[in-house]
Amino acid sequence: MNEDDIQPVPGIEGGEENAVQPLGGVFDSSVEIDAAPENRDGGEDYTLPEGMDDTAGAPFLELAQDLGLSGEQFERLLSVRDKRLAGHDEAMRAETDNQIAEATVALREKWGRNFAANGRLAERALSHFAGPELMADLQAGGWTRAPAFIEFLHAVGARLGEDDLTRPAGGPGGNPWRTDNPNLTEQGRLMRENPALARSLAAQAGISLG
Repeated sequence: MNEDDIQPVPGIEGGEENAVQPLGGVFDSSVEIDAAPENRDGGEDYTLPEGMDDTAGAPFLELAQDLGLSGEQFERLLSVRDKRLAGHDEAMRAETDNQIAEATVALREKWGRNFAANGRLAERALSHFAGPELMADLQAGGWTRAPAFIEFLHAVGARLGEDDLTRPAGGPGGNPWRTDNPNLTEQGRLMRENPALARSLAAQAGISLG
């Protein structure tokens, strides 16, 4: 190639010298180049869904910023996450229900014709000891459906006997935490010997022992 064959770059003076400039120096300024998403530097305002705290949402916020997701894309990402969690929770509930059903069948076979009577005795034992708050917690946690817990309550009820179950819990004087007739001696005894029962009786009287 002769020197005469070298043509200057259009629009740039200097011929051969400027012909070897970096590509960035000869791009046509009329060509539009997509800029990096504004939200890569945190410009996008992402909103966490109601019920998701900052700690749980932090990994998703970081991922969205790294990928430069739009607000709509961020919502879709969380939607996928919610669907996966819902499917997992449903599978866990189904597994728990199956386990309870199998255990109930086993308990029914074990108790035979006494199944209904033993169940009623277990219910009375639970009502005898559990105040409204404790009962609500047990029901919310699925304990009142758990055959192992029902069998335990039946054993407690059988040991106490029908007479004890018909009297208020806490001894001959009833609940020692009753505000109209507190029994400090009985309170101290129960707190030493049976803290769980003490807390339950106190809760029935509207008192929290911590």
